[in-house]
Amino acid sequence: MTENPYQVFGTTPALMLGRKGTWGTIMRRLDKPKPDHVSVIGPALIGKTILLNALTARLNQDKNLFDACIYWDVRRSRIESDADFYQGLVEQAVPAVATLDSGLASDLRADGGGNYSVLKDVFEYLNEDGRKILLVMDELDLVLMASGVTRNLWDNLRSLAEKPGLRLMTGSRKPLRELCNSQDSRTSDFWNIFYPQPIRVEVFSEDDWRDVLVPFAQRQIQFERGADTEIMNWTGGVPALAAALCEKLWEVSQDGVVISREQVNQVADVYFASDETILPSLWKECDADEQGDLHEIAQGKILTLNQHVPQLRYQSLTRKGYVVEQKGSLKPYCRAMENYAKLHGSDATGMRRLFGSAEDYEKNLRGLLELRLSQIQITDNDLRLRITNAIQFLDSSPSITLQQIRGIVDDAFNMIWASEIPDRKIPEKWSEIWLYSGYDNPPAGRIPDGAKRCQLINLMTESRTAVETKVSRATYFLIDSLQAYGDFGQHMQGEKVSASYVAMVCLNALELCARLSIELNATK
Repeated sequence: MTENPYQVFGTTPALMLGRKGTWGTIMRRLDKPKPDHVSVIGPALIGKTILLNALTARLNQDKNLFDACIYWDVRRSRIESDADFYQGLVEQAVPAVATLDSGLASDLRADGGGNYSVLKDVFEYLNEDGRKILLVMDELDLVLMASGVTRNLWDNLRSLAEKPGLRLMTGSRKPLRELCNSQDSRTSDFWNIFYPQPIRVEVFSEDDWRDVLVPFAQRQIQFERGADTEIMNWTGGVPALAAALCEKLWEVSQDGVVISREQVNQVADVYFASDETILPSLWKECDADEQGDLHEIAQGKILTLNQHVPQLRYQSLTRKGYVVEQKGSLKPYCRAMENYAKLHGSDATGMRRLFGSAEDYEKNLRGLLELRLSQIQITDNDLRLRITNAIQFLDSSPSITLQQIRGIVDDAFNMIWASEIPDRKIPEKWSEIWLYSGYDNPPAGRIPDGAKRCQLINLMTESRTAVETKVSRATYFLIDSLQAYGDFGQHMQGEKVSASYVAMVCLNALELCARLSIELNATK
């Protein structure tokens, strides 16, 4: 039997099937005297990576538009700073640059990455030499949300992209500017270089299906009337689901057979009922509201556009291939997801029932905190009693709850000192470490009171000055913030606070207790 052309996951890119319309749109943006910079967007598992890989391979093969194309799956590079980005770009660019100028490739290798000036010189030289390069940066989402990536990076990329010899193409789940982690980065002029309308990769259209099923025709396999429609009904045109179902049909079919509707339904029913990879992944990409909508629609509840489901949420669900509007009501469009939502959507509808409105949210916060409290082993009885009392007052008097936080912080510090510094005297070895690390007048002697307690925990856990201790850096940040909330609770001066605000503080207190119960009982 011919090698199976259908693939969902794997170490190599899957074969691109369909997408003639999207492909044509991209080529019209690139095939012009001054090509556009292009942004390609679409939800997870919709086929962006397959499309961008295929595009890069094709353009590298024919060389009509670009002398070299660089495909970079950014998620495979750990990008936490501008230097990380430059280093990752160098690693991806070297093989492509080597095909054009081995000397420039050597310059990039010698630099080792992390140096924008070398990248700039190389791309400027290639531009002056009349070379044209397409840089495809796929899965750019994580870089855009990285806190260590600055506006300077985007400004530098714009400077490179202003040269006619370099064109950029990006792949992401949302429009680029929406994904920026900082306001400073969003104000960069980099985002203005892209064609105003991003190219959306969505579910397969009816025209795509003919190409998707071509491999079956090459084996002389035919579909009886309605059988191919059942593939569409089961998958909703979601590429990952379509590839998975076609992969199974390919495996069970002999050359020259006719596949019936019953066979499609049987294979699909068995496969999707046992799927533990694709459908769960797609489900997690839906937020709680979308999951609730899908469950209710799958249960036969009538949901109407705008009245029950706002326009933006409807657009998200249709672009994912899960629903369709018929006479104002939303109907299932993907049978596999419909069945999955029936089985797994009750939790989502339960969440909406408990927290769907602002009133319900505040009404049920106390129960949520009590459940979390029951999960935590708090050995200090005074601390457990304080948190229990704080939660009980949440509905009737949020301000009283907030006033309990200072006592909770005091109890937490007592637990830490009992475990870390039982004699309440700062070890001389610690003071020596802090002095050696450059800290002027480091704490010494008896442990301090008040806000200085947090300063001590900060020194104990900060990487440059850290000493051997059980308590972690994450715990420091929790207790530091709670001390500030505790001070506010004691000096509110008549200011009113909402139950939701105080519940957030209580949740932080609960997480502090959870961490302490684990850390202080651990062996050094």
